[in-house]
Amino acid sequence: MNMSNFIILLSVLFFSACGGTNQNLNVEGNEANISTDTTVAIAMSKDDANDLVEAKVDEDIVLEVWKAYLKSEYCDVQTDNIESTLALLDKRSNTVAMLELDGSNHPIVREITSDNDDEEDYYEETAVEFFACYPLKNGGWLALWYYDGADWGRRVFAVYKYENNVLTRQKNAFPPFDSYFIDKNPSFDWDELVKLSGTEVVYFMQDCWTCGFYDDHFCISLGGMEETIYKFDGNGFVKEE
Repeated sequence: MNMSNFIILLSVLFFSACGGTNQNLNVEGNEANISTDTTVAIAMSKDDANDLVEAKVDEDIVLEVWKAYLKSEYCDVQTDNIESTLALLDKRSNTVAMLELDGSNHPIVREITSDNDDEEDYYEETAVEFFACYPLKNGGWLALWYYDGADWGRRVFAVYKYENNVLTRQKNAFPPFDSYFIDKNPSFDWDELVKLSGTEVVYFMQDCWTCGFYDDHFCISLGGMEETIYKFDGNGFVKEE
Protein backbone atom coordinates (compact mmCIF):
# COMPACT_ATOMS: atom_id res chain seq x y z
CA MET A 1 0.00 0.00 0.00
CA ASN A 2 1.47 3.31 -1.01
CA MET A 3 1.51 6.31 1.30
CA SER A 4 -1.33 8.19 -0.41
CA ASN A 5 -3.73 5.26 -0.13
CA PHE A 6 -2.75 4.78 3.51
CA ILE A 7 -3.52 8.42 4.28
CA ILE A 8 -6.92 8.16 2.55
CA LEU A 9 -7.74 5.02 4.54
CA LEU A 10 -6.81 6.69 7.81
CA SER A 11 -8.98 9.69 6.92
CA VAL A 12 -12.00 7.47 6.22
CA LEU A 13 -11.54 5.61 9.50
CA PHE A 14 -11.12 8.88 11.40
CA PHE A 15 -14.30 10.46 10.02
CA SER A 16 -16.24 7.25 10.59
CA ALA A 17 -15.13 7.20 14.19
CA CYS A 18 -16.10 10.84 14.66
CA GLY A 19 -19.48 10.23 13.08
CA GLY A 20 -20.11 7.28 15.35
CA THR A 21 -19.11 9.27 18.41
CA ASN A 22 -21.36 12.14 17.44
CA GLN A 23 -24.23 9.77 16.86
CA ASN A 24 -23.75 8.23 20.28
CA LEU A 25 -23.61 11.69 21.85
CA ASN A 26 -26.82 12.65 20.08
CA VAL A 27 -28.55 9.53 21.35
CA GLU A 28 -27.33 10.18 24.87
CA GLY A 29 -28.39 13.78 24.51
CA ASN A 30 -31.85 12.72 23.32
CA GLU A 31 -32.12 10.31 26.21
CA ALA A 32 -31.16 13.11 28.54
CA ASN A 33 -33.72 15.38 26.91
CA ILE A 34 -36.39 12.74 27.11
CA SER A 35 -35.56 12.12 30.74
CA THR A 36 -35.64 15.84 31.50
CA ASP A 37 -38.90 16.36 29.60
CA THR A 38 -40.46 13.42 31.39
CA THR A 39 -39.39 14.81 34.74
CA VAL A 40 -40.86 18.18 33.86
CA ALA A 41 -44.03 16.50 32.65
CA ILE A 42 -44.28 14.52 35.86
CA ALA A 43 -43.60 17.63 37.90
CA MET A 44 -46.24 19.50 35.93
CA SER A 45 -48.65 16.64 36.43
CA LYS A 46 -48.00 16.75 40.16
CA ASP A 47 -48.53 20.49 40.20
CA ASP A 48 -51.72 20.09 38.21
CA ALA A 49 -52.84 17.38 40.60
CA ASN A 50 -52.11 19.64 43.56
CA ASP A 51 -53.99 22.45 41.87
CA LEU A 52 -56.92 20.12 41.31
CA VAL A 53 -56.86 19.02 44.93
CA GLU A 54 -56.63 22.61 46.12
CA ALA A 55 -59.39 23.65 43.74
CA LYS A 56 -61.57 20.81 44.99
CA VAL A 57 -60.91 21.75 48.60
CA ASP A 58 -61.66 25.38 47.88
CA GLU A 59 -64.79 24.47 45.97
CA ASP A 60 -66.13 22.20 48.69
CA ILE A 61 -64.90 23.78 51.92
CA VAL A 62 -67.93 25.90 52.76
CA LEU A 63 -70.22 22.97 51.92
CA GLU A 64 -68.11 20.70 54.12
CA VAL A 65 -68.36 23.16 57.00
CA TRP A 66 -72.10 23.51 56.56
CA LYS A 67 -72.52 19.74 56.45
CA ALA A 68 -70.48 19.33 59.63
CA TYR A 69 -72.55 22.07 61.27
CA LEU A 70 -75.88 20.52 60.31
CA LYS A 71 -74.74 17.26 61.90
CA SER A 72 -73.36 18.91 65.04
CA GLU A 73 -74.75 19.72 68.46
CA TYR A 74 -74.32 23.42 67.67
CA CYS A 75 -76.91 23.47 64.92
CA ASP A 76 -80.24 25.21 65.44
CA VAL A 77 -81.52 24.63 61.90
CA GLN A 78 -84.64 22.46 61.95
CA THR A 79 -84.16 19.86 59.24
CA ASP A 80 -84.51 16.12 58.76
CA ASN A 81 -82.62 15.98 55.47
CA ILE A 82 -79.11 17.38 55.40
CA GLU A 83 -78.57 16.93 51.67
CA SER A 84 -81.76 18.76 50.73
CA THR A 85 -80.80 21.55 53.12
CA LEU A 86 -77.36 21.84 51.56
CA ALA A 87 -79.06 22.18 48.18
CA LEU A 88 -80.84 25.28 49.47
CA LEU A 89 -77.65 27.11 50.39
CA ASP A 90 -76.99 30.41 48.68
CA LYS A 91 -73.31 29.92 47.85
CA ARG A 92 -71.75 33.35 47.50
CA SER A 93 -68.23 32.02 46.82
CA ASN A 94 -66.11 28.94 47.47
CA THR A 95 -65.77 30.04 51.09
CA VAL A 96 -69.06 31.81 51.88
CA ALA A 97 -72.60 30.44 51.89
CA MET A 98 -75.86 31.40 53.60
CA LEU A 99 -79.13 29.71 54.42
CA GLU A 100 -82.48 31.45 54.73
CA LEU A 101 -84.76 30.35 57.57
CA ASP A 102 -88.31 30.99 58.67
CA GLY A 103 -89.41 32.02 62.16
CA SER A 104 -89.04 28.45 63.42
CA ASN A 105 -85.58 27.99 61.92
CA HIS A 106 -86.79 25.75 59.12
CA PRO A 107 -85.03 26.24 55.77
CA ILE A 108 -87.11 28.24 53.34
CA VAL A 109 -87.83 26.74 49.94
CA ARG A 110 -88.53 29.46 47.42
CA GLU A 111 -91.06 28.58 44.74
CA ILE A 112 -90.64 30.05 41.29
CA THR A 113 -93.72 32.05 40.38
CA SER A 114 -94.63 33.82 37.17
CA ASP A 115 -94.41 37.57 36.82
CA ASN A 116 -98.16 37.61 36.26
CA ASP A 117 -98.92 36.03 39.61
CA ASP A 118 -101.93 37.90 41.05
CA GLU A 119 -101.35 36.78 44.63
CA GLU A 120 -100.94 39.62 47.09
CA ASP A 121 -97.45 40.29 48.40
CA TYR A 122 -97.05 39.77 52.11
CA TYR A 123 -94.19 40.28 54.54
CA GLU A 124 -92.57 37.12 55.83
CA GLU A 125 -90.31 37.13 58.85
CA THR A 126 -87.05 35.41 57.99
CA ALA A 127 -83.54 34.90 59.31
CA VAL A 128 -80.25 34.00 57.64
CA GLU A 129 -77.26 32.01 58.80
CA PHE A 130 -73.82 32.52 57.25
CA PHE A 131 -70.62 30.54 57.27
CA ALA A 132 -67.43 32.17 55.98
CA CYS A 133 -64.23 30.10 55.86
CA TYR A 134 -60.61 31.25 56.09
CA PRO A 135 -57.52 28.96 55.74
CA LEU A 136 -55.27 28.88 58.81
CA LYS A 137 -51.50 28.96 58.33
CA ASN A 138 -51.02 25.97 60.61
CA GLY A 139 -53.71 23.90 58.93
CA GLY A 140 -57.45 23.70 59.14
CA TRP A 141 -59.94 26.49 58.63
CA LEU A 142 -61.36 29.30 60.71
CA ALA A 143 -65.11 29.40 60.11
CA LEU A 144 -67.14 32.45 61.09
CA TRP A 145 -70.81 31.85 61.84
CA TYR A 146 -73.30 34.68 61.79
CA TYR A 147 -77.02 34.50 62.52
CA ASP A 148 -79.12 37.49 61.53
CA GLY A 149 -82.65 37.27 62.86
CA ALA A 150 -83.24 40.99 62.99
CA ASP A 151 -87.01 40.57 62.71
CA TRP A 152 -87.08 39.23 66.25
CA GLY A 153 -84.05 41.03 67.60
CA ARG A 154 -81.32 38.41 67.40
CA ARG A 155 -77.90 38.88 65.80
CA VAL A 156 -75.33 36.34 66.93
CA PHE A 157 -71.70 35.73 65.99
CA ALA A 158 -69.40 32.77 66.72
CA VAL A 159 -66.00 31.43 65.66
CA TYR A 160 -65.41 27.78 64.77
CA LYS A 161 -62.39 25.77 63.78
CA TYR A 162 -62.82 23.13 61.10
CA GLU A 163 -60.14 20.46 60.82
CA ASN A 164 -60.17 16.76 59.90
CA ASN A 165 -63.91 16.96 59.22
CA VAL A 166 -64.57 18.15 62.79
CA LEU A 167 -66.20 21.50 63.58
CA THR A 168 -65.47 22.96 67.03
CA ARG A 169 -66.77 26.22 68.42
CA GLN A 170 -63.94 28.28 69.85
CA LYS A 171 -63.90 30.08 73.20
CA ASN A 172 -62.75 33.68 73.47
CA ALA A 173 -61.64 33.71 69.84
CA PHE A 174 -63.59 36.70 68.57
CA PRO A 175 -62.17 39.39 66.30
CA PRO A 176 -61.34 42.62 68.19
CA PHE A 177 -64.85 44.07 68.09
CA ASP A 178 -65.44 47.57 69.40
CA SER A 179 -67.51 47.47 72.58
CA TYR A 180 -70.36 49.49 71.10
CA PHE A 181 -71.07 46.65 68.63
CA ILE A 182 -71.85 44.21 71.43
CA ASP A 183 -75.12 43.70 73.29
CA LYS A 184 -73.85 42.94 76.79
CA ASN A 185 -77.21 41.95 78.22
CA PRO A 186 -79.10 39.83 75.70
CA SER A 187 -82.32 38.51 77.18
CA PHE A 188 -83.83 35.63 75.28
CA ASP A 189 -85.34 33.12 77.63
CA TRP A 190 -85.81 30.69 74.76
CA ASP A 191 -82.21 30.98 73.51
CA GLU A 192 -79.66 28.61 75.02
CA LEU A 193 -76.83 30.60 73.46
CA VAL A 194 -77.39 33.48 75.89
CA LYS A 195 -75.46 31.70 78.62
CA LEU A 196 -72.48 31.42 76.24
CA SER A 197 -72.48 35.11 75.40
CA GLY A 198 -69.03 36.62 75.84
CA THR A 199 -67.23 33.28 75.66
CA GLU A 200 -68.40 31.20 72.68
CA VAL A 201 -70.87 33.63 71.09
CA VAL A 202 -71.46 37.36 71.05
CA TYR A 203 -74.69 39.21 70.42
CA PHE A 204 -74.57 42.31 68.27
CA MET A 205 -76.65 45.38 69.02
CA GLN A 206 -79.71 45.61 66.80
CA ASP A 207 -78.36 48.52 64.78
CA CYS A 208 -75.12 46.64 64.11
CA TRP A 209 -74.83 44.20 61.22
CA THR A 210 -72.28 42.61 58.95
CA CYS A 211 -71.77 44.28 55.58
CA GLY A 212 -70.21 41.30 53.86
CA PHE A 213 -67.81 38.36 54.08
CA TYR A 214 -64.94 38.20 51.59
CA ASP A 215 -61.89 36.03 50.87
CA ASP A 216 -59.54 37.87 53.21
CA HIS A 217 -61.76 40.05 55.40
CA PHE A 218 -65.24 40.88 56.58
CA CYS A 219 -66.81 44.14 57.65
CA ILE A 220 -69.54 45.35 59.98
CA SER A 221 -71.39 48.61 60.38
CA LEU A 222 -73.24 50.43 63.13
CA GLY A 223 -76.45 52.08 61.99
CA GLY A 224 -75.44 51.84 58.35
CA MET A 225 -72.65 54.35 58.93
CA GLU A 226 -68.93 53.81 58.29
CA GLU A 227 -67.82 50.21 57.90
CA THR A 228 -65.23 48.61 60.17
CA ILE A 229 -63.00 46.11 58.35
CA TYR A 230 -61.41 43.04 59.93
CA LYS A 231 -58.55 41.56 57.89
CA PHE A 232 -57.56 37.91 58.12
CA ASP A 233 -53.82 37.34 58.64
CA GLY A 234 -53.70 33.56 58.56
CA ASN A 235 -54.15 33.19 62.32
CA GLY A 236 -57.07 35.44 63.11
CA PHE A 237 -58.54 38.86 62.40
CA VAL A 238 -57.01 42.28 62.82
CA LYS A 239 -59.01 45.49 62.85
CA GLU A 240 -58.03 47.72 59.96
CA GLU A 241 -57.37 51.24 61.22
